[in-house]
This record gives sequence, C-alpha cells and structure tokens, in this order.
Amino acid sequence: MAKQLKQWQVTELMAKWSTENATPQSEPPANPPVIPFKHPKPPRRVRRQDPKTGKMPAVKVYGFPFPDHVLEAWCDLVGLHPNKALQDRMPYALEMIAASTPWCGWDRSRLWAIVKGPPKEGFGYLKLLIVGSNETASDLQNANNAARVQAVREIIGDLEIEPAWYWRNHNFN
Repeated sequence: MAKQLKQWQVTELMAKWSTENATPQSEPPANPPVIPFKHPKPPRRVRRQDPKTGKMPAVKVYGFPFPDHVLEAWCDLVGLHPNKALQDRMPYALEMIAASTPWCGWDRSRLWAIVKGPPKEGFGYLKLLIVGSNETASDLQNANNAARVQAVREIIGDLEIEPAWYWRNHNFN
C-alpha cells in the first residue's frame, strides 16, 4: 500500500531537488535606471471603458500648473494679503483665480486638480488650473480652445507657465 503524504510533509527527494535547483538571491543594482519624465500626449478621443477589462482609463487634464513659488509670485503681483504666509494666502489665491475665469460656474472645485509634476524640477504634486480634459467631448474641445488659454494668461499675467497635459492623480500613495 502506497504511503499517503499529508500536504505539509516533504519527502527526502523533494527536499534534495529544491535545494539543488534553487536560484541564488541576487543583490539589487546599486544604481537603478532612471526613467525620464514624459508629459502625457494629448488624447485623440474621449476616454471610454476598456471592453476587455471593464476598467476606465486614467483622466488626462490640460491646464496651467501652479507650483508654490508661482502661486506666491501671483499673490505678490496682485497684492493679495502681503503680510501673511503663503499657506494663509493660497486658498484665497486659488479662489480668486477660479472666480476670474469666464467659464467658471458655481462649482469652482472642478477647475482645480492635483497632478504629479516633473521630478527634475522637484515640484512633487502641483495644483493645476484645468482648461480641458478627455472626460467628455465638450471637455476635450475646451482643451484645444485657444481663447480659454488666452483668458487664463490674462488672469495670471506674465508668470511664464505654459499649459500642458497631465495625468489626473486621485490616489496620493
């Protein structure tokens, strides 16, 4: 009668085979390759659900990035609470910029997004004034609207920031 093995039991032959065929642990490379940051390319169509997986792709947004030093320069340019720290002026500045846009409705929170900036400039996460996105057909048309870009340039003045495409980041891990 054949000897029955329980699931957790290991025979001598199995132990010998596993030690002979084990691959050695390798050290991770000292200098891992650095992948350069690439801005997302403009979308060609509105985002749709992937028919194979059923997942929605990430949202691409087109807009003006506002790192802290640019936001502080805008506050100084406008003269917004010059005696306060940037953390105290930032909510007012974001609200004033959003309220100044001609297409702004009652929900100004939809105009701003948090995006991951280029690592070479050390920005980390940026506040982005959204001009357009690829969520709907009208949002995608707004992204290619030169009048909207010009309207934002008139609001922010000469701060030398250019609009670009970014991935909208919803999880901050």
